[in-house]
Amino acid sequence: MSSNVALVAARIALLVDRELVNDGVEIWTLFWHVRRLVDRASDDEILEIVDAALRALLLSGVRVGEIDDRSGRFHLWADQDSADRLMKAIRDLGREPNMGDVGWLVRDVYP
Repeated sequence: MSSNVALVAARIALLVDRELVNDGVEIWTLFWHVRRLVDRASDDEILEIVDAALRALLLSGVRVGEIDDRSGRFHLWADQDSADRLMKAIRDLGREPNMGDVGWLVRDVYP
């Protein structure tokens, strides 16, 4: 990872972490921040930045999960595979995720 990628990923992780103080954050938000901060980036570079930001967030205690469409309840993904599972889901989409496509990031989970 280049120092530029690491710097942008760190900035995005900080921005998202601030948002997580008040609410969950959908995964598409990471891509939005990359597009806002980096003028020209290839799809591979965007994925690299998103992956680095995501892993930094997870190391800080952020959790990944999804909202059940029927019950509206939040279900956490297993910690040990959440980053890889999320990046696979993003790649399987074949495009940048939109609202409701992939998952959510949360700082705290309430039953």
